[in-house]
Amino acid sequence: MAAEIERVYLLRALPTPLPRGEVWRIDQGYLPLRSTVNDQDSHSPGAPIAPHQLEGRLRRITHSDGSVEHIHTVKSGI
Repeated sequence: MAAEIERVYLLRALPTPLPRGEVWRIDQGYLPLRSTVNDQDSHSPGAPIAPHQLEGRLRRITHSDGSVEHIHTVKSGI
């Protein structure tokens, strides 16, 4: 599984404010990991099973005009 790197910085002062932009409300949740079977030899009885992990993320984005967008992202290992 790929490592995720989070960087944190300490600022000396607040940055110059940005011009006002569009406001979105984002609700986000994650689906649990589950194992899947590798397609290689998956139809042969007694074939070894190579587990792969799938993780899903669900996002609901409410735009400033009231429109709603749903996004389902599936992350998988390489």
